[in-house]
Amino acid sequence: MPPNTDIAFSKPSLSTKTGVEVCEDVFFRVETIHPGQTRCIEADVVNIRICSVAAGKVRVKLDSEPEFILGTHGMFRVRPAIAAKVRNTWQTDAVLHITTLVPY
Repeated sequence: MPPNTDIAFSKPSLSTKTGVEVCEDVFFRVETIHPGQTRCIEADVVNIRICSVAAGKVRVKLDSEPEFILGTHGMFRVRPAIAAKVRNTWQTDAVLHITTLVPY
């Protein structure tokens, strides 16, 4: 597949399950988590996911680690073979930016 040469991406294209390849081996997507919703980030045996909270506040649970709260501009890492649950228990939408790093 040829590399993506786009320089800008719309919210609909960023909101797909895989997101967009922004450069070789780096994918970016946006997840909006409405009040009361939970998003599961499935374990991936190879890739690392970097997740940052662009808006709102979320509760994050990484496998056996204790749950923690993260607000706007906070970031967490999901290592290979680890799953995560991200819950929005507040009254406003939360927006999560997820960058997937594919190892060489």
